[in-house]
Amino acid sequence: MIFLIFLGIVFILIGCSALTIYIIFEKFPQFTEKTGATLRERKHKKDAFIWLLGEHIDHRVKAVYTYKVGEKYYVKRHTYFFYTFNQTPKSIPIVYIKNFPRISYANTFDSTTVLKYFIAGVLNIFWGILVLGIVILAAFI
Repeated sequence: MIFLIFLGIVFILIGCSALTIYIIFEKFPQFTEKTGATLRERKHKKDAFIWLLGEHIDHRVKAVYTYKVGEKYYVKRHTYFFYTFNQTPKSIPIVYIKNFPRISYANTFDSTTVLKYFIAGVLNIFWGILVLGIVILAAFI
């Protein structure tokens, strides 16, 4: 019972953190910076199966980029669908939070990374409320 309460609270805290990151990227650009990232490695897969869609696509490239903030290097992973090995961009723009450069997203036209923070936040809060609701219901039964 205590474990479930702890788990629900952790879900809610993670969800609130993800929503805070989303709000910073969307509404407070003064807390963000832009930089460039260079391609470090890439892996190409032909006829890749996308389990979320339940279908195969012709090409998928998983790329790893590095960017430098101050004297430290950071890594950003990005997946390209329908790109061949040679079509993978050699550099991409990165937007990061000034005080936390590790929290970033690839600012490309096909990127949905900012939306991923929003979705992760909403889902984690939902699961946290659901777990805590189950605990409360179990306490009254």
